[in-house]
Amino acid sequence: MHFVKNQLLPFDGTAILFENFLTADFAAQAFDEIKNKNKWEQPEITIFGNTVREPRLSTWHNELGEGYKYSGVMRHAQPFSETLSEIRNRCAEVANTPFNSALVNLYRNGQDGMGWHSDNEACNGPEPTIASVSLGATRRFDMRHRKTGETIKIQLESGSLLVMAGKSQQYWVHQVAKTKRVHEPRINLTFRRVIEGCACNLYGVNVQLLPFDGTAILFENFLTADFAAQAFDEIKNENKWEQPEITIFGNTVLEPRLSTWHNELGEGYKYSGVMRHAQPFSKMLGEIRDRCVEVTDTRFNSALVNLYRNGQDGMGWHSDNEACNGPEPTIASVSLGATRRFDMRHRKTGETIKIQLESGSLLVMAGKSQQYWVHQVAKTKRVHEPRINLTFRRVIESL
Repeated sequence: MHFVKNQLLPFDGTAILFENFLTADFAAQAFDEIKNKNKWEQPEITIFGNTVREPRLSTWHNELGEGYKYSGVMRHAQPFSETLSEIRNRCAEVANTPFNSALVNLYRNGQDGMGWHSDNEACNGPEPTIASVSLGATRRFDMRHRKTGETIKIQLESGSLLVMAGKSQQYWVHQVAKTKRVHEPRINLTFRRVIEGCACNLYGVNVQLLPFDGTAILFENFLTADFAAQAFDEIKNENKWEQPEITIFGNTVLEPRLSTWHNELGEGYKYSGVMRHAQPFSKMLGEIRDRCVEVTDTRFNSALVNLYRNGQDGMGWHSDNEACNGPEPTIASVSLGATRRFDMRHRKTGETIKIQLESGSLLVMAGKSQQYWVHQVAKTKRVHEPRINLTFRRVIESL
């Protein structure tokens, strides 16, 4: 097969455009079949507190029938049609990737669009290959580098294939901007290989939060509500809470939260300038740790447990970069009780990410996240209920 192809990205990933991937006749036939036979959906999404209909129609397709959360909405899987399968197989041959899923979007005219985003959901993997086929009207496609702001604008014609791979989803965002110049419909097929068991996700929908320099994956309902409530009560009532004194700007004060340190070997841990003596793992704490081990494939041997009694308790900007955690530690952070806001800020760029950590959620920070990002739980007058946070880690023995 001979395609005209162009590499669009100057650095940090690849985006190769195959301009004549499908013949004009086949593209027109595929457009008509998919447009007329797809069971289109238009879910509601929330933007700045307002609930609106998504500005396009869409369907999700997965070989195993697994759902996919996108734009905050869980999409239930539809089977692959014969035409969709044929185009997927052609993409798999060119991209050398056995795609098992597809997100199909119908832009009815130029007033339908897709805002800036990247396909960096955890279930796509750390460096996913995304094969994007265009059918119907030509639409402009923009890519913008997260750090430099460099922008690339291209026209995606019917029958073209754009393959984004490598670090493209980490460093670049893309959009299909609305326009008054286009009056005809366009269909976009984005094929991807989703990690099995991750799309429907036994531990809840997961989201990759960091755009670059490390990973922070949020599992939104890692624990059931009932189990999270039971764990909260047991740990709150049975833990032997401590509130050590710390020195801030020369003043000695009590730490603005209660805490305990747990380690399998009974080894202490110096944190915020204070040596914490180890307590044993309770049965409940051990069970939650084992569940985190299953998800992260990391054999945690320690846990720092914090009790924020209300919004007046907090944790300032810091990173878990102590030597005993290793150079690129995996930190599994489980939230129980009240919802609290969690902030992450890049050390160099200042880019800040703010998320709400609800009871039963799991946040897994790994890779270079502790080198390049700091995080905090800021104090707030809006929260009056207590929250417990369990941060599991694998500490190097005798460090």
